[in-house]
Amino acid sequence: MVLYRPEGARWVMTERASHSLVRTPSSLTLGHTHVAWEGDALVVRFDERCATFPSPVPARLSGQVRLWPRFVDGAPVVLDGPTARHRWCPVAPSARAEVVLNEPGLRFSGAGYLDANHGDEPLERGFRGWHWSRMATREGAALAYHTTPRSGPPLALVRRYDGRGRAQDLDGTELARVGPTGWRLGREVAVDRGVTPRAVWTLEDTPFYARSLIDTVLGGDRGLAMHETLDAERFARRWVQFLLPFRTRREAR
Repeated sequence: MVLYRPEGARWVMTERASHSLVRTPSSLTLGHTHVAWEGDALVVRFDERCATFPSPVPARLSGQVRLWPRFVDGAPVVLDGPTARHRWCPVAPSARAEVVLNEPGLRFSGAGYLDANHGDEPLERGFRGWHWSRMATREGAALAYHTTPRSGPPLALVRRYDGRGRAQDLDGTELARVGPTGWRLGREVAVDRGVTPRAVWTLEDTPFYARSLIDTVLGGDRGLAMHETLDAERFARRWVQFLLPFRTRREAR
């Protein structure tokens, strides 16, 4: 979990032992975080220790997120070609979200999104990297996924959903470069041909991963896209692996 604000971020990523995991057909509990369907809403309740940036002082992030999908797309997409070891499912491409935080004390609501990735091997074994984005449109949402597998052809998927959940693959798009991050990580985002995108806010800037808000046009709709770039080859390097514990914490066994 991450909370971004102009003055800084609260960032939660905890490795937990298997005894911290409890699953049922409609819920999942992992440590101090509980996820469950309640009626037509997916509810996440959490009370976690977190790192804070740029401050070195740890803090807490607690509260709940309630997500109401406008429709559900349960069809998985194979991301790595013929090996078929990595899959992605855009569960709720368009949704409404309500966030109530106890620590820090905040409340807000707006557009939401839910997806899931799962695979049979570590990401760095299957990919050299990828670019992904999601943007709210006038009717629904637009999603783009461009992957570079280690074997097989690249994947280029650009899809638009209308308000009823009907999906349409978009033609007339291309990958356009956005300025590199502070770690010199190259970013490319799906746009309509001839459009020049603009990075508005770089939310995560790490040696191997970047998350950004990008002003772009896709399928004729202009908006802010949530965008991510992954460089899996950088992630696998020893010096990057050495840095990971500074951003994550491990639950005592």
